[in-house]
Amino acid sequence: MTLTEAEWEYERMKLYFLIREHPDWSVRKLRDAIGHSETWVKKWKRRWREIPELHAEHFKSQSRSPKTPTYVLDPAVRDTI
Repeated sequence: MTLTEAEWEYERMKLYFLIREHPDWSVRKLRDAIGHSETWVKKWKRRWREIPELHAEHFKSQSRSPKTPTYVLDPAVRDTI
């Protein structure tokens, strides 16, 4: 089953509020309660820990596109090759 972005955001919000409600729970217990992998739980806990103030946009997926532009060969150089 593939989730929509809105459904993923809802899942992340559930995790966030579960963490706030049970700060003493281990990653495994959170994983079992939410139904996602340990890796997924760790990833989102880490992302939220790294930001100073949480906003609604912090529940959205992050782009998987490259963070740096791809190298473009100068046309003059390409023509010489």
